[in-house]
Amino acid sequence: MEAFKFTQLKYIQSAIEYGAFASSIDSLNDPYEWQGIRYPESLKVCCLTSAPFKMLMWSHYAKHTGCRIDFSFDERCNGILRPVTYANEFVDHSALSAKELVEHLYTKGVEWRYEDEIRAVWQKETAARKRDDNPWIKSLDGNVFLRGTVQRITFGLISEKNRDDYLQSLKVIKRANQARSDDTQIEVCKCRMKNGSYQLTYDGQFDYLEELDRLE
Repeated sequence: MEAFKFTQLKYIQSAIEYGAFASSIDSLNDPYEWQGIRYPESLKVCCLTSAPFKMLMWSHYAKHTGCRIDFSFDERCNGILRPVTYANEFVDHSALSAKELVEHLYTKGVEWRYEDEIRAVWQKETAARKRDDNPWIKSLDGNVFLRGTVQRITFGLISEKNRDDYLQSLKVIKRANQARSDDTQIEVCKCRMKNGSYQLTYDGQFDYLEELDRLE
């Protein structure tokens, strides 16, 4: 399964090393999601999307200075990585059991439909699963990630505005690709405005190694 994550440049290295970051439930930008949850520390949500070029996603989550990371996920993520259902009905989280709560976290209000979100919900008990069967992994600092392989990284329209982060990101990707075989290289792209429309597309002239040489 393929899904996309919009984020800031400083998170590229952890994405390559671990996978897609899972946010604490009480840090999500929709306050409804964490209302009425007694033990928010026991839940994290990995938020992705199926919409790679949607302007609002670039604006809200990458600020056009960040990037989009394209992940592929294997069969370990089957069943837990699912498209979000958008609904008008309000459900009181405090009235739900722990099991019902996890299931309901795959539903959001209809005003969020533009995100075309795909998500996975982590629970503390999933850490007890056998390691090679566990779709989740914890980094050394305790952050939780959904195991996935980075296939492509696309820089935003003005990602070079943060010159230091931009340069460091290019170096991180180069090192990662040097350690990969030819058929598993991370593709590196950059956005540009599509001529004659309010849309984004790929910059066909962009070459990340030439960009790295230019900046160093």
